[in-house]
Amino acid sequence: MILQSEVRPHVCVLMSTYNGEQFLAEQLDSLLAQQGVDVTIVIRDDGSSDGTRKLLELYESRNRNIEVHLGSNLGVVLSFFELMRIASTSAADFFALCDQDDVWLPEKLSKAVRALGPSQTIPRLYCSAVRYVDRSLRHISVSRTRLRPGFGNAVVENIATGCTTVFNKALLQRVNSAPPTGALMHDWWLYMVATAFGEVVFDPESWILYRQHGRNVIGGTTSMTKMLMIRLRRLTVRQDGIFKCSDQAREFLDCFGGRCPPAHREVLQEMLAVRGDFFERLRFACTGKVRRNHWVDDGILRLLLIAGRY
Repeated sequence: MILQSEVRPHVCVLMSTYNGEQFLAEQLDSLLAQQGVDVTIVIRDDGSSDGTRKLLELYESRNRNIEVHLGSNLGVVLSFFELMRIASTSAADFFALCDQDDVWLPEKLSKAVRALGPSQTIPRLYCSAVRYVDRSLRHISVSRTRLRPGFGNAVVENIATGCTTVFNKALLQRVNSAPPTGALMHDWWLYMVATAFGEVVFDPESWILYRQHGRNVIGGTTSMTKMLMIRLRRLTVRQDGIFKCSDQAREFLDCFGGRCPPAHREVLQEMLAVRGDFFERLRFACTGKVRRNHWVDDGILRLLLIAGRY
């Protein structure tokens, strides 16, 4: 009797690089060492001027499952949306976002794929807690906030840290059907689309070493004091270019308004409609239609809503 070999899930890892040669090899090695899945790595270099491109070309020449695209500088958000466009022709079952400077534990992708399940009919997104480490991979802390995914949360907060996210083809197709021009972050946009049209699975365990080294485009903060200072600063400084989730809400309506479930569309429309009236902002802030996960952060959100700084 001939036993058929098990069909392993195929995951396409999407990585955007920019002047990242210092930690890049360690990250690529951790991707190539993933267990229980077949991995294709698609990399777009965003106009690096250091040795990143030479290192990428070396890895591509040695590994048939690495595909490198050399591009001009678009910035991290547009670079990842370009990667998602490139991935639209991939034969992979699942897709994962990847930073250039972390290290993934060997079971990272297999854990995510198992949590997502095989169905491709509903857009599904996996994300997880993160384990913060320093530049030498020494442990700092693990994110511990208990997170509750949902569209009312996605409008005002991103819990889907990009380097932890894995998603199915249905979500990729939904995002590519109406690519945004003004998303705050690519991972945040994925989280919004997934909560609007599908499902989000949050894993409280961490399978990634999230390196903090001072050059991260966006790093995590593990200090409550720093978090409070960042949020409170938004109440006292000009809003231009600082944090406008209302702009992203408007962009989401432009991209998906006609297809968005009515309840979600109403939240976006109300959030935008009340901006000019103090008492309407106060009323909206008290409804709880939008929320952040940590109770302190959620309280600050109420103040931001009332002050019209969102």
